[in-house]
This record gives sequence, structure tokens and C-alpha cells, in this order.
Amino acid sequence: MQAFLNSQKVKNSSKVLLFLLLGIIAYIPFLPNYEKLPEFVSISGVINHFIAFLVLSFLLDNGFEINTKKAFFLLFIYGFFIESVQYFLPNRAFELLDLLVDMSGVFVFYFLLKKKFTFLSTQVR
Repeated sequence: MQAFLNSQKVKNSSKVLLFLLLGIIAYIPFLPNYEKLPEFVSISGVINHFIAFLVLSFLLDNGFEINTKKAFFLLFIYGFFIESVQYFLPNRAFELLDLLVDMSGVFVFYFLLKKKFTFLSTQVR
């Protein structure tokens, strides 16, 4: 599993998907008619934020060699930026809960899932 995740194709794909997802996540909340999006996009703010930042963490970790502190910092700044911009939009608001849920997704990946992936990949060898 570790060999597969460390392959150059997978690393490059992770980078492309990371930047694509960063763009999509930044674009959707700024739509003027955000409330009218299909249900699969607006399932639950908490679930959306958690899953988005969990996936961003995986893609960042897999695509780039970055330590955990830097990853937390970069993803925190990204989440804070999105929430800060929403503060100035008429139909949106800065929500501290969203930022906390974002960081919980990052935390779950780096402190629960990543260790499990590392453990499993060493057991396969």
C-alpha cells in the first residue's frame, strides 16, 4: 500500500486533485444562490466541512512531503481565508464552528488515519 501511495503517478494525481478541490471548495460558498444548490452539495455544513478537510489533508500529505505542523497551518489559513471572505458577503457569515470542524477533519487524518495507513503499509511488507 505504501509503495502504491508513494508512486509518482499517485503523487502527481494527488497534487492535481488537491488544487482542483481547493478551487471547488473556494468557489461553492461564494455563489450568490448557495442555498439553492442540489442537496448532495449542501447535505450538512458540518459534514461537508469535515469531509472536505479530511480529503484535503490526505491529498496534501500524499502529494507533497510536508510535516504535520505545516499542513495544519496551511489548511487552517485556507479555512480561515474562506470564512473571512464570507464575513463580507451579504448572504454568508464567518462561522467559527466551520473553522473548528475544518480543523477536526485535519486532526482526524493526521492523528488517527495517517498512523493507521502507516501501520498497515508496514504490516504488508
